[in-house]
Amino acid sequence: MKNPLYIYLSLLLLFLLSLFELENIWGAETKETREASPQGPVVHFIRKDGRLVRQEQDLDRDGDIEVWLYYVGEGIDRQEEDTDNDSRVDLWTYYLKGKIDRQERDTNGDGKPDHWFFMDKNGVMEREWRDTNNDHIVDTWLYYSNREIIRIEKDKDSDRYPDLLAYFEKGARVREEEDTDLDGKINLWSYYGAGGKILRQEEDRDNDGEIDIFFYYQNGQLSRRDEDTNKDGLIDVRDYYSGQELLQQEKDTDFDGQIDLKAYFVGGQLSKKEVDTNRDGKVDVRSYFQAGELERQEEDTDFDGQIDRRFFFRKGQVVKQEILK
Repeated sequence: MKNPLYIYLSLLLLFLLSLFELENIWGAETKETREASPQGPVVHFIRKDGRLVRQEQDLDRDGDIEVWLYYVGEGIDRQEEDTDNDSRVDLWTYYLKGKIDRQERDTNGDGKPDHWFFMDKNGVMEREWRDTNNDHIVDTWLYYSNREIIRIEKDKDSDRYPDLLAYFEKGARVREEEDTDLDGKINLWSYYGAGGKILRQEEDRDNDGEIDIFFYYQNGQLSRRDEDTNKDGLIDVRDYYSGQELLQQEKDTDFDGQIDLKAYFVGGQLSKKEVDTNRDGKVDVRSYFQAGELERQEEDTDFDGQIDRRFFFRKGQVVKQEILK
C-alpha cells in the first residue's frame, strides 16, 4: 500500500499542473501600468498577455476617468467618453478597421443615446439620426454627401414616417416638401434662394393632387398670394402684401379669366373697392371705407366712364344720394 503522504503530494502536484494549464488557456495575468506627463493627462494601460486591451484616460487630472478605449487584436474597437464630467458615459464611438464606423451620443443626460452618427468606409459621416423629443424614437434623419448635408427628414407626429423633407445644395436649403395635415401625402412645397431665403410656396389645400394656392416672397417676406378657388386651373384671387400686411386684392368673380374686382387695404382694413360690373375692363363702381365701414359709393350706371350717381352711408345705411347727370 502506498504511503498516504505520497498520494497527497501527487494529487497536489496534479492540481498545480492543472492550474498552470488553465492559465495558459485563459491567458496570463492582466497587468495595469500608469503613465503621466507633468502637464498632460494621466493614462492607464491595461494589458493581457502583453497585449493592450484597454486604455483609461484622466484628461483633467482630477482623479476621474473621462475616456475609455477598448482594443481587440491590434486595433481599437470602441471608445467611451464622459464629455461633461458627470461621471457617466455620454459618447460612444465604434471603430471598423481603425476608422470610426458610428457614434452614439446622449445629449439629455438620461443615460441612453438620442443622437447617432454613421460613417462611410473612409470614416466620413454619411447619415445622422436624432431623437429630438426624448421619447426614444428616432424622428429626424440627416443625409450627407462629400461632408455636406443634402437632405433632412422629420417625423412630426411620432408615427416613424417623415412628414417634412428638406433638400440642400452646397449646404444651403433649396426645397422643402411637407405633409401639413399628417395624412401621409405631401401637400406643401417650398423653394429657397440665396442665403436660404424662401422664394415660393405651392399648396394643395384640399388634397386633390392639384396645386391651388401659390405664395411668392421677396427678401423672405410674403409679397403675393395667388389662388384657384374653383379648380379650373386659372388664378381667380390674387393678394398683394408688404411687410406681411395685405395691401390689395384682385378677384375674377365670374371665372372668365378677367379681373373684375379690386380691393385696397390700409392697416389691414378695407379702404376702397373697385368693381367692373359689365365686364368691359373698366371700373364702374367705386366704394370707399373708413375703419372698415362703407362710407361712400360712386357709380357709372351708363358705362360712359363718368360718375353719374353717388351714395353716402352711415352704419351701413344710405343717408344721402347725389345724381350727377
